[in-house]
Amino acid sequence: MAGSEVRGRRAGRFSGDWLAAGLAVGLAGNAGAIVQTFEIPVTQMGEYVVSGSIDLQTDSTADVRFGGGDESRAVMEFLLPGLPTGTLLDAELSYFIASLQGNAGTTPSLQFHAYAGDGVATSSDTSVFNVVGTTGPLNSGSQTLSLDLPAIEAVLSSDPAALGLMAWSQFPDNLRAGIVWNGFGGSEQPSLSLTYEIDRLGSVSSTPIAEAQATKTSGVWSVTPDPNDVYVSKTLFNNGEERAIFEFNAPPVPDGAIVTGGTLSLDIRTFSSSTITDDLASVFAHLYAGDGVAELTDVGALSFPFAQSVRIDQGGVLDIELDRRALQAAYDQGVDVLGTLLSYAEDNTLNANFYTATGAAGSSFLEAPQLSVDYAILDGALAGDADLDDDIDLADALILVNAYTGSLAGDGDAIWLDGDFDGDGDVDFADAMALRNNFAGDVASLDAAFRQIPEPVAAAGMLVMLGVLRRRR
Repeated sequence: MAGSEVRGRRAGRFSGDWLAAGLAVGLAGNAGAIVQTFEIPVTQMGEYVVSGSIDLQTDSTADVRFGGGDESRAVMEFLLPGLPTGTLLDAELSYFIASLQGNAGTTPSLQFHAYAGDGVATSSDTSVFNVVGTTGPLNSGSQTLSLDLPAIEAVLSSDPAALGLMAWSQFPDNLRAGIVWNGFGGSEQPSLSLTYEIDRLGSVSSTPIAEAQATKTSGVWSVTPDPNDVYVSKTLFNNGEERAIFEFNAPPVPDGAIVTGGTLSLDIRTFSSSTITDDLASVFAHLYAGDGVAELTDVGALSFPFAQSVRIDQGGVLDIELDRRALQAAYDQGVDVLGTLLSYAEDNTLNANFYTATGAAGSSFLEAPQLSVDYAILDGALAGDADLDDDIDLADALILVNAYTGSLAGDGDAIWLDGDFDGDGDVDFADAMALRNNFAGDVASLDAAFRQIPEPVAAAGMLVMLGVLRRRR
């Protein structure tokens, strides 16, 4: 995805150029990791005659042949909107052979060559010779071939937009094999499966795809798109006001993961303020569902009601911690573009301007704005594993103790990483019991840790229950 980068490790299942449902296929042996498989459908495929004119992308089969002027090769490309940075455990290509024609009693076999693709299959792609797999004699029907991992990793390390594979029946005693593409239905399309061992915790980020300066003069708002810097200001004696607008492609968080936080990082170009109170100058960061265009309607567009404020006392990089609930709501609603609006705080006058993607482009040290989203993959995690390291020990117990709220009448904001294992927004007796049931260490040390819970009534009830459990054991 343009403008996105990966910090940490992420997971999901790729479908076309976006993320669909993730599939957990088992737990890794290393602590805090999980194994996931990504099924990536072919996005473009074609058959090209090497020695003559191009036979543009067919709708049924792409033939791979050897011999004279009839020689042809099939090219297929798989879009990669992002990949985990974990360990690649397996790479398999699945495809369907519709027709075979051997020579002198032989059966054709194929070689596959990998290259960094761009999402478009062209005749120039037929010149690559980086072997990643060789089949034995083929049969008609479904085929699966394990690909050479070091060779695939070497291509993926260049962070291409697509992974390309060129197929060629290159041996002199081979004549023809037809690989099915569009005409035989989706289940017989070529697909690439990549299996990774990835960390449960990760962070993904994006730089702006749209930005603007919103200015209020004499009660009227106007917007200037794509300036070199954007301001957040309020003057004390008139109605002058500026708001900064940034829109980002929503960084691709794995489907089924929970959002654990996020940060808007801004590089302050200049800064000055005076305060009505003794408080430092501050700004508010709001989130809204964007459309990839920073425009006038965004000035008051606050789709997600939560906002975070931050004090400013100096120049440099300003990190604004975003509200986790607002980010989670955005991903739950399937928002493709996240808009961020910066406004002034009422108790002070402020003039702060920030480098934009355009303004920072010519600098070697100043940074464009960046939106980072942190997440956690809970697939297969046991209740009690608060730090997601695949064991349940005193470290998890101390996390629960420090975050303990008791049962809340309304919705709380606790998450799994706080010790909320039943997802009801609080960290209470039920969560403590879930941890205790899966605890792998000395239960006496766990009970001692639970006695530190600063909640007299809940703690007393818990200790009574702990005593009952000990007697039963």
